[in-house]
Amino acid sequence: MTQRREGSDSSNRNATVYKMGLQPAEKTSSLLFQPYRAVGYIASHIPFALQTRGNEHFVTTIVGHAYHVYNCKKLNLVFVNHVGQEISVVACAGHLTFVAFGNNIIAKKRDVTVRTYNGHSAPIHTLLPFGTHLISVDTNNVVNVFDVQSAELFCCIDELAQQNFKISCVFHPSTYLNKLLFGSKQGKLQLWNIRTRTLLHTFQGWGSGVTCIAQSPVVDLVGIGLESGVIHIQNLRYDETLTSFFQEGGPITAVTFRTDGEPTMASANANGNIALWDLESRRLVSVILAHTASVASMQFLQGQPLLITSSPDNSLKIWILDTADGSARVLRQRTGHSAPPIKIRYHGRNGLDILSSAWDRSLRYTSIIQDQRSCELSQGSLTRLAAKKKRSVQSLRLPPIIDFASEVTRDGDWDSIVSCHRKQHLARTWSFDNKQGEYDADVKCGLLRVLECDTDACFGKGDALHSLFPVIGKHELSASIIVKKVSTAKDKPKRLPTGSIVRVCMTPCGNFALLGTTRGRIIRFNIQSGRQQVEYGFPAHADIIAGIHVDSTNSFVASTSKDATLKVWMFSGSLRLNAKMKTPITASSMCRVNNLVAVAMIDFAIRVFDVDAKKAVRAFNGHQGRITDMTWSPDGRWLITASLDLTVRIWGIILHVPSGRMLSWFSTDFAVTSLDMSPTGDFLGMFTFFDTILFVEAHVLKSATTHVDQLGIFLWANRSLFGDVSYKILSQTEIMENQAPLVTLPITARLSEEEQSQAMDYLKGFEVDISDSMLENFEPFKSPDQISSELVTLSTLESSRWKNLSKLDLIRKRNKPIEAPKVPPRAPFFIPTSAGLNPTFKPLFDPLADKNTKSKILNISQFGIQSKFQQLLLDCQANNDFNPLITLVSDMGITAVEMEIRSLSGEESGSQFEAMLQFILFMLKSRSNFELCQAYLNLFMSAHSAELSNHFHLQSLFADVQKAHKDAWVQLDGMFQHALCMVTYFRNPRL
Repeated sequence: MTQRREGSDSSNRNATVYKMGLQPAEKTSSLLFQPYRAVGYIASHIPFALQTRGNEHFVTTIVGHAYHVYNCKKLNLVFVNHVGQEISVVACAGHLTFVAFGNNIIAKKRDVTVRTYNGHSAPIHTLLPFGTHLISVDTNNVVNVFDVQSAELFCCIDELAQQNFKISCVFHPSTYLNKLLFGSKQGKLQLWNIRTRTLLHTFQGWGSGVTCIAQSPVVDLVGIGLESGVIHIQNLRYDETLTSFFQEGGPITAVTFRTDGEPTMASANANGNIALWDLESRRLVSVILAHTASVASMQFLQGQPLLITSSPDNSLKIWILDTADGSARVLRQRTGHSAPPIKIRYHGRNGLDILSSAWDRSLRYTSIIQDQRSCELSQGSLTRLAAKKKRSVQSLRLPPIIDFASEVTRDGDWDSIVSCHRKQHLARTWSFDNKQGEYDADVKCGLLRVLECDTDACFGKGDALHSLFPVIGKHELSASIIVKKVSTAKDKPKRLPTGSIVRVCMTPCGNFALLGTTRGRIIRFNIQSGRQQVEYGFPAHADIIAGIHVDSTNSFVASTSKDATLKVWMFSGSLRLNAKMKTPITASSMCRVNNLVAVAMIDFAIRVFDVDAKKAVRAFNGHQGRITDMTWSPDGRWLITASLDLTVRIWGIILHVPSGRMLSWFSTDFAVTSLDMSPTGDFLGMFTFFDTILFVEAHVLKSATTHVDQLGIFLWANRSLFGDVSYKILSQTEIMENQAPLVTLPITARLSEEEQSQAMDYLKGFEVDISDSMLENFEPFKSPDQISSELVTLSTLESSRWKNLSKLDLIRKRNKPIEAPKVPPRAPFFIPTSAGLNPTFKPLFDPLADKNTKSKILNISQFGIQSKFQQLLLDCQANNDFNPLITLVSDMGITAVEMEIRSLSGEESGSQFEAMLQFILFMLKSRSNFELCQAYLNLFMSAHSAELSNHFHLQSLFADVQKAHKDAWVQLDGMFQHALCMVTYFRNPRL
C-alpha cells in the first residue's frame, strides 16, 4: 500500500524533494499537539547562493519553504526565514536575498520583504544578480531583466524558441559590460547585450547540453560543463576551445576555479564525485567521493583553498586543499539523513537530544536547541577507504539499523547504545561520548583486513572496528550459536539456527542489553563485559519477537511476539505470566511509570495490559492500517499511536476524564514511520515518509521503492503544557468516517508575529464549540482558591519571600562589612586605683557599658503614627476580613514585611498585637497561604515575646491560635504518613 494522501503530486521527483507541506484552507489542527518546527534539514537539490560581507562568507541553502544562512567560518546556522511556498531558486547580492517561488520573486533583507518582482507567467528556474539588475528565466524560456531598486521591468527577451534554444543556465563573463552568456539544452551558447537587447554571437557548442558555466581567473576564459561529462575551457573572445577534460559518472553539475594562485579546476557530476584538475599539466589530480547523491552546487571561496559543496543527500561541506598529493579533505560539514528514516528515540531525560536511524545506514544525534551540535555517530573516515577500494562510501557502512536502545545512566563508564542491523545475527554497542570521533588514517591495526573484506565481513570484527571507529563499542553481542547439551562423549556440539536480531532493549541501570531474534529467542548480555548471561525460555517464543521491555527496577522482562503471546519473565529468567491473544502482535510499548504494556495487533487493534494486575485493562479500536509505532506520555496518562492510515491518535489511559477512549487525533499528508514523546512531555517528535511502499518479508521490514522526501525530524508542541485544553467528545460517526483533522507538518523556520497570530486563528478550527448541545452550558474551568477545607493550600510566592524571614538579622550581621582595626586609646601615665584594703586598678574600658544600647532602627509607632500595614491590619480586624491584608503582604518584599511585623506596638492595650493574632488565626482556619502563616507567626513570636507576656487579656486568643495551629499540623501529618505508607506498600517487590 502507498503511504501518501490521494491527490498529492509526485510526478516530478525533484519538485517533491524536501516538500514541507503546503497550507491549504481545508487543513485544521490537532487539539493537543501544535506544529512547532522541523530539524535535521540542511540542503536540497537547489544550488546554494554564496554571499560575502567584509571578511565573512555566508552560504544560503534552500529547504522547502525556508532558506537557511550558514556562516562559512564555523558552518553554524545564523538565520532562518520562512517564505510560505516552495522555493525554486535563490540568489544573493549585497544585503539582499532574492527568492523565487512559482512565478514570483521577492527580495528580502533579513526577514523583511523589501521588494516584489512581477512579470513571469511560468515557474522561475534561474536567478542572477547583475549589477543594478536582476536576471530571471522561467520555464517558458522568457528572460526578464528587472531593476533591483525600483523593481520595474527593464527589458524582456522572449523570442528564443524552446525547440531550438532551451535556456539551461545564465552567466555573466567578467569585464564584459552589459553582456550575458546563455547556455542551452541543445548545446549552443548565445552572447547577448541586455542594454541594447541584441544577440552578439552564437557559439555552436559540442552537440551536448550545457549544464553549467564558471569564470576562470583569466579574463575571457570560462569553464563549460556538459551533459556528456565533458568540461571545456573556452576562450569567448576568439570562440576557441583551449583544452577539454572528461569526468566519468554522468552529467557535469558544477565547475569552479581556484583563485588563490593555484591552477586548479574542480568539476562535479551527478554521481556525487568531485574531480580536481591541474590546468598547467592538464591532468587529473584526484577524485573525491564527496556526496552520496548528485552535487547540486560547488564553489571555491575567493582567494582561499576552500571548496564549498552541497547535495540533495542533505549535506553541506567545506573542503580544504592542503594535502601533499593535491587532494582535498573535509574541513567542516553539516549533514542530515539522506534516506527515509526508520526509528527515532529521545536520549537522556532532559528532552533535548534525539537519536535516529535511517536507510542511509547511519545513526544520527540531533539537538533540538543547538543545531550545530547535531552530528552522525561516526563509523570512521570512510571516504579515503572508499577511494582506495574504488567503492562507494555507502557500501562500506554498517547495514541499516532497524532497532536501537539507549540509556544515560552509565554514559561515560561504558557503551550506552545498542543497535541491531538488517539481516544480522549480532548487535553492536556504541559510545555516545565519542559520537564525533574518527579513526586516524595511520592506524595499522586491522586496516589491511578491512581493505580486503566486504561490509558483512567487516561487521564481525569487533576489536578491529573499535580500533578504527572509536564510537563503535568493543563488544559484538552475538546470538548466532547455541551448543546442544551432550549426553555422551561421542555427541558433538551442534549449532542451532537462530535467525537475525530484530529487537533490542537496555535496562534502566545501563548494565544489561536484551536481544530478540526472528526465531523467538531472548538473550541478556552484560554491556561492560559483552558476555551472555541469561537466555529466556529456550526459546522464549515460537515466532519473531515484536518487543522487549524491562521495568524501572529490573524486576521483570515483558516480551511480545508474532505468535500472539505476551509473556512476563522474572529478571532472573523464570516465567511469570503467559497471556495469549487472538491475533498476532506486530508491535508493543511499555510505560515504566505504571507497568502498562500496549500491544498492537495485526487487525489494527490495541490492547493494554497491566503487568502487576496480570490482566487486560484497556482495548482500543479505530485504526484502519498497520500501526507503525507507539509511545507513552512521561506520566503514563496518554498512549500515542501512529498508523499507515495517515493518522496519529492519542488515547486516554488513567487519571483522565474520560479515560479509556480516544482523546484527540489528527492526520498528515505523509504516514508516520516512528514517533517518541519527550521525557519532559513538552514535545512529540516523529518521522514521516512520502510515496514509500513498505512490506514485511522474511520477518524484516524492507523498503521496496523509496523517493527521498521527508528526511527531518518533526517536533510537535504539547498544548496542554502551555495552556488549558478542554477535551472534546468525539462522535462515533466522525471516527468511523475517519474525519481526522488534517494538520500541516512543522517547518524549519520560526513563525513571525503575524504568522503566529494566523496560527492561533488557525487552531481555533478544532476547539470545543460552546454552542454544541452537549456542552450548552460549558464554561472554561477555573481552579478555586481552596479546593477543600480539609486540604492545605500554599501561596504562589517564591520561597525567598518568606523562608528566611526570621533570619534576616543573622543575614545582615553576616553581610556586614568588616571594620578596620582601631588603635586603642593611650593608657594614662598614672593608672587610677580604687581605694580599699587591697588597692586594685580601675578598668580603662567597661565591656558592659553598651549592653543596653537601644536599636538604631526607628520605630514610628512610638510617635503615634501608623503605617499603611498597621492601618489596614486594624481595619481588617474590624471587618473580620483579612483578604485585603493578604493581597498587600503578597506585593511587599521580605525586608518590608519584617520591618512592619517588628514595628508593631504593644501600647493602647495591645490592639495591634490582638489584630495580628486575629490575622494569623484567620489564615490557620482558612488553610490558605499556609507557609506564609508559619513564617509570620514565627517572626511575630520571636520579636514580641517579652511584650506579649504583659498582656494577660490575650491568653484566650493565644489558646485559639495554638489549637488551630495544632489541628492543622496533626491533619497534615496524617496525610503525610498515609502517603508514605502507601508508597512503601506498593514498592514491596513481592506484590
